[in-house]
Amino acid sequence: MAFGIFLRRLFWILLALGLIWFSVSNRHAVPLSLAPFPWYADLPLYLIFFAGVFFGVALSVVVSGWLRLKGFLRAHKAERRAKALESEVAVLAEDSQRRQAETAHARASEDMDTVRDMHSTRKIQADEPSAAQAGGQSL
Repeated sequence: MAFGIFLRRLFWILLALGLIWFSVSNRHAVPLSLAPFPWYADLPLYLIFFAGVFFGVALSVVVSGWLRLKGFLRAHKAERRAKALESEVAVLAEDSQRRQAETAHARASEDMDTVRDMHSTRKIQADEPSAAQAGGQSL
């Protein structure tokens, strides 16, 4: 743990020394003009370099934030859609169970009607003598 802190501090110290060395080495003024605009300045090279790095980092932070926000909004929209679909699935599942119960009830009713018809047909057949039996009895 202490060694990690030491390495981190060493990195920052070396970076600071390198930036100081770069700044001292490039302290001479260089002309900077933004054509076609009528603006001209003599600035030290290290200042131009650091300004470029700063604007590059700032631009990357803005783009990264925009992409992160876009991803968050996409995820939020997908989450809302998933919740809507889950509720729709629940409604459809309840409807399916209700229909299955109604179908089972209808089949059971049909089966009961069939059994009643068969029973009443057998009962009628048992109550009526057959033609062969009726002819045999009269002789």
